Amino acid sequence: MINAYVTIPVPVAAGANVLFPGSRARTNGSCHCNGGWLTHEDGSGQFLISRPGVYLVGVGAQVTSAVAATDATLAITTNGEALAGTTMAETIAAADDVAQLATTALVRVPCGASITVGLANVGTTEITINAASLVLVRVA
Repeated sequence: MINAYVTIPVPVAAGANVLFPGSRARTNGSCHCNGGWLTHEDGSGQFLISRPGVYLVGVGAQVTSAVAATDATLAITTNGEALAGTTMAETIAAADDVAQLATTALVRVPCGASITVGLANVGTTEITINAASLVLVRVA
């Protein structure tokens, strides 16, 4: 299990991953160096799952934009593609308004494969992440 976070405003370009500068809770079983199933470096926007199983991914983010009428659109991604059913969107009506976005999904990693999970700005304009949390847990 890992809980990665963003606590300071971070701009995220269209098509880019949200970078997670820290992680507050991480189980030893998930640490790749301990023979675990997860590789993630603080400051990266990618979480590599290298063991077969089913994983729960939950994300929440507070987003804003300096530009009025901006669509803030985030999605959980697997191997760089938006995961169906996880796209979250909110129109920032006035500059610097704040929106809360959240979603969860189950991700299956088949035998002999690995999957990279992330949270990406799948919209067409840059947005700012004021705060975010990503939780990734092996459930089966």
